[in-house]
Amino acid sequence: MRFNRRKRNFVAFKVICAFWALAVAVWNAHPAQAAPFAYVGNNDSSVSVIDSAINEVVAKVPTAEPPRSLAVSTDGKRVYVIGVRSFSVLGTSTNTVVSTVMVDTVEHVNLDRVAVAPDGKRAYVTGSFFDSSGPPSPANLVILVFDTVTKTVVARKKVDHVGECRAIAVSRDGKHVYVGCNGPKLFVLDTERNNVAPINLPPDVGVSGIATAPDGKPSTCRVVASSGSSTRPQVKLQQSPRRGF
Repeated sequence: MRFNRRKRNFVAFKVICAFWALAVAVWNAHPAQAAPFAYVGNNDSSVSVIDSAINEVVAKVPTAEPPRSLAVSTDGKRVYVIGVRSFSVLGTSTNTVVSTVMVDTVEHVNLDRVAVAPDGKRAYVTGSFFDSSGPPSPANLVILVFDTVTKTVVARKKVDHVGECRAIAVSRDGKHVYVGCNGPKLFVLDTERNNVAPINLPPDVGVSGIATAPDGKPSTCRVVASSGSSTRPQVKLQQSPRRGF
């Protein structure tokens, strides 16, 4: 009786060991998740895809124009590529451009920077807006709103401003879009009301970057500004819960 019990225990132990070995083998055979990729715009109208795990270019994707700005969707499935007159969508699973929207040339809109809403439904693009009577120059700011599903421009907001606008970011809750311009000014687009409010910055700086919600609050942004060759401390702007900006 005791011998049979020991035999059963030994068989059970062997079964457990076999099952564990099989589980380990299956786990090791499962392909590892793809490493993060970086996307770089090139002057020859292309985007280089870099595998950051090995620091090598693994693909080069042709685009309609030389990219001026890129933004990756939150889920990592799409890269939005901005040319002077084009808005392209690159699919990361195939590393191909799946759609391109050419902005009308009658209004002389030169696109510049792009940022994507956290939910991925909207992409916000800055550009220079002019009538057809003169050559394009950075005299007026326009913010275009692209529907990422229909691949169309669903709204545009013109802002009278003289100076380059080279920074854009979307708040974590998607309710505000921040555009930093030389001048210096910060423009805040309310995405629900579709209105723009200006904020004057210290007169001796130029805006070089914007980061949103570094402290986890969706209504907070930090502006990185520079004065000459030195970088000034970040300017923190926080929305009032009652008055807004």
